[in-house]
Amino acid sequence: AQNGEALIVSFDAEPPREAKDKLRDLGLRWNSFRREWQGYAKKSLLEKELQGFEATIESVE
Repeated sequence: AQNGEALIVSFDAEPPREAKDKLRDLGLRWNSFRREWQGYAKKSLLEKELQGFEATIESVE
């Protein structure tokens, strides 16, 4: 897809506001039921933006 791939981002503990703002800015949304962020983005960009935040980034097939 032009806007990236389907991704899920999760954290072991609640991330700081700075990380949440980056996720929102990149177009991801919080799923309160699954307690994870999800949306379409470029994985390499997400990894770069979330460096140092201990995020787990998974691709969804």
